[in-house]
Amino acid sequence: MKRLTLIPFIVALFWVSTSMAATVTVEATVDSQAGPWNPIINTDYDYGTHDNDAPTVIDEGWGLNFSEGHTLTITYVSGTVKAGIYFPLVDANGDPVTTGEPLLTNDFPGSSGTLFPSKYMPADWDTYLMALVGTFANDSGIIVGTPFEVGNGPVSVSVPSGATRLQLGINDDIFHDNSGSFTVKVEGSPVPIPGAIWLLGAGLAGLFGLRRKKI
Repeated sequence: MKRLTLIPFIVALFWVSTSMAATVTVEATVDSQAGPWNPIINTDYDYGTHDNDAPTVIDEGWGLNFSEGHTLTITYVSGTVKAGIYFPLVDANGDPVTTGEPLLTNDFPGSSGTLFPSKYMPADWDTYLMALVGTFANDSGIIVGTPFEVGNGPVSVSVPSGATRLQLGINDDIFHDNSGSFTVKVEGSPVPIPGAIWLLGAGLAGLFGLRRKKI
């Protein structure tokens, strides 16, 4: 009977140590018609003709920890997209040379006369048409922090204060004629397991009771 008292403690230690050491890896699909955020509710980050689909959203429901300061690593896995019938299929780095000149989009309007999502990203001047891009946001889809380019990655980003989700989409100004999709991998620490913490407490209590009986 005394040996049985130690079981919760041993099991709890196993689960807690596993949850602390493990890395969660998930895969998601980003459609070519998905924008990285809703430009209608994020008026300070307006882009395109508002014909984009909703972004791919990854949150704690996927098992990833979105506590402030935790790191998520995003990597393109496979898939190609194209910006229209006359454009080539490209990977998540985007389309650099369709017109014979680099299709850099950071501060330039597209054929629609509207801006790209990359307008609001760090001005490194190498974000191409159809590149994979993203942002952190709150539960309402309001941008938190600064949007960023992912490309083929891997790109590691730190969860900012107030963020509850990662949103991924395509860098474009006209979305309805896009085709294809990307498969993307996101890695990070797991969501804490309250049950394991409770079990650890129960195990410690049992162990303490056993020691008292011995005394």
